[in-house]
Amino acid sequence: MRRFILFLKATTCGILVMMQFSKWIGK
Repeated sequence: MRRFILFLKATTCGILVMMQFSKWIGK
């Protein structure tokens, strides 16, 4: 169960980073 939560957190962080990265490239 704990591993699933860690995986979920990592996925959320990854998505947020990708969104920020795309904004950066957009500029």
